Amino acid sequence: MKELSVNDLVPPDWATGDVTHVWLAAYRSALQTPSLAGMTPIDVQQVRVVFVDAELTYQALDMVGTPGIDVMRLRPQIRTSPRAFYTLFLSPFDTAAGVNDEPRIRQLIGTTVGLVAAFNGGALVFERVFDNVIDLVTGQLTGFSAAFKTPVAYGQPRFSTGDLAVVDDASKALSQRDEMLQARVRVALQWFHDALHDDTQDEFIKLWVAVEALAMPDTTNVKPVNEILASSYGITAQDAAKRFGVGKLHGMRSRILHRGEQLAIHGDLTNYVRALFTDVLLAVLGLSAQHRADAYMQAPTFVSPFDLDALAHVK
Repeated sequence: MKELSVNDLVPPDWATGDVTHVWLAAYRSALQTPSLAGMTPIDVQQVRVVFVDAELTYQALDMVGTPGIDVMRLRPQIRTSPRAFYTLFLSPFDTAAGVNDEPRIRQLIGTTVGLVAAFNGGALVFERVFDNVIDLVTGQLTGFSAAFKTPVAYGQPRFSTGDLAVVDDASKALSQRDEMLQARVRVALQWFHDALHDDTQDEFIKLWVAVEALAMPDTTNVKPVNEILASSYGITAQDAAKRFGVGKLHGMRSRILHRGEQLAIHGDLTNYVRALFTDVLLAVLGLSAQHRADAYMQAPTFVSPFDLDALAHVK
């Protein structure tokens, strides 16, 4: 099997131009007996897509430490993947911007992966194996891990006897509701679960969908959410709309999904939406209010004072 370097895979003008580093995202295909006949590289804007039957040498980053106990560290390890059919996505990486260029390039490659999967099938990008930045001059590898959260990002857990009892109360209350509401709550909790291990815009969108599933059936109007919060806090719907900014959150969701805007998502924003979701869930189940959204605004995890306009990119 011929040994290839990244320089053999990139367009010639990259190697002879100003490109010194390339981001490489490798996906293992689900094909068992692939044929590379006719599978020439594809250039999609700033991304080159290459299909190879090969072993890949890359730098992996192993997480070291126990979450919540140790300081989490990433330990680099050079590894070689088993020979298989891989789809590689390569794009110039701006080393001057460093990690600040990471969100841009992940989004760029992500949309290209989506394009390939949409037209050529998800089997071509079945399993993401690694992300590396490669120096075209020296061949040095720099690994990039998938995004992960530290325990601090979630705030302090609640595990008093009273807090844990709410889970049992919620389960009993849910069992007494009609089938339609039970289904909506289960769907909402599934979206909430999925958001726990996601990051950036995907996390925010999933949290917002969880709120919609709970309180906005058959409508895109946020009025039902404001009415639920108003009842929970003992205020008018107009005051709830102003106080909790649900319309701003919905507007941010629309800007991301319908305008394609890439908006930075702050940890305080996602934690706030989690608190808002819990307030709505308690109200929908007819349980005692805990006013978590208001409490979070008074004591955010990261930046004080809490500024929803800034977090929601309200212009």
